[in-house]
Amino acid sequence: MKLYEYQAKKIFNDNNIPVPNGAICCTEKEASDAFAHIGRGHKVILKSQVLTGGRGKSGGIRRAKSTAETVEGFKELMSSDIKGLPVSKVLVEEKVEIRNEYYVGITIDPTFYKPILLLSSRGGMEVEIIARESPSALAQYIVNPRYGIPSHEILRLIRVVGISDELSPRLIAIIKKLYNVFVNFDATLTEVNPLVESSDGMLIAVDARLNIDNNALFKHPELEEFKNDIVDHRETYLRGEGVDFVYVGGNVGLICAGAGMTMATMDLVNAMGGKPACFCDVSAGINPESMELALRTVSSLDGVQSILINMFGGLTRMDEVASSFLAAWQNMGGIFLPIVVRLEGTNVEEGRRIMRENGFEMFTNLYDAVQKAVDLVG
Repeated sequence: MKLYEYQAKKIFNDNNIPVPNGAICCTEKEASDAFAHIGRGHKVILKSQVLTGGRGKSGGIRRAKSTAETVEGFKELMSSDIKGLPVSKVLVEEKVEIRNEYYVGITIDPTFYKPILLLSSRGGMEVEIIARESPSALAQYIVNPRYGIPSHEILRLIRVVGISDELSPRLIAIIKKLYNVFVNFDATLTEVNPLVESSDGMLIAVDARLNIDNNALFKHPELEEFKNDIVDHRETYLRGEGVDFVYVGGNVGLICAGAGMTMATMDLVNAMGGKPACFCDVSAGINPESMELALRTVSSLDGVQSILINMFGGLTRMDEVASSFLAAWQNMGGIFLPIVVRLEGTNVEEGRRIMRENGFEMFTNLYDAVQKAVDLVG
């Protein structure tokens, strides 16, 4: 279960991890009151609350220095959508004067099946970009759950990435508290990006991510109020358009026909070393419109590096599937992601011909198609 930023920050604050003073707003009056309480004549940041990253690049963050600007920014955000997600809440919080930005994250290492601590002196960037472009600025430590994270190991990482020793005591304390949140809430990810050193030398989590293992939610009745507030609006909207969609977070986007086929494809992606990004079943009505909705949604998901289209149909004709896909593709102007296509069923040869003539490599064997999609993941 992904938490909204404001929910994660509440938990961080309850566990003595410093966060900016802020208020969650659903109405213009609440936004106005938030500025009066928080701004006090200074600037505030308005942040759309959606379950996706990259809000800044997608227009989901505003700055304001007056009540009027705060209300106007609130209205703009509430009438927008971020990567297909409508905004229903806005977090208004004080603007922190930044001296330095750092990255701290704890997640599960897929190789060792243990927690892994990631620390970087380059906050504000996606950790994948840091690893690719500035590997020396990123350090990691595989955690032994029996012992937790020793202070001397955190200090070692601090020095490896070149963070000032002056910050070590405060940074060590915050990382230990972040790990306690990770353990106590059965998290799969706790992340602060960026963790900011303010102009007065404070370390503040100006952003926060917290993902909880769904299988452990029964242990956390205190999260029930959060659970009731978390709705992936994409699921509701797409279902109304004939597309069954559930975001699960991964690197291989899936568009399939049939719930059983979709789940089987997800299992194969996992078995072959990839991570499915979503359950996306378009079998309720394949046409250019529903295919375009599916393509736009799946291609915009965080972390997706390849898309696998797996269609099998008896009543559904594969030439119609191919034609619908191409119409959607052309209307979108293409997708800058590799796409793997497997068609099987009625009129399949005509469907494959249409796809091949438009430059798409076709697969007849599902295992080969899944392996190709996984291999394309960098």
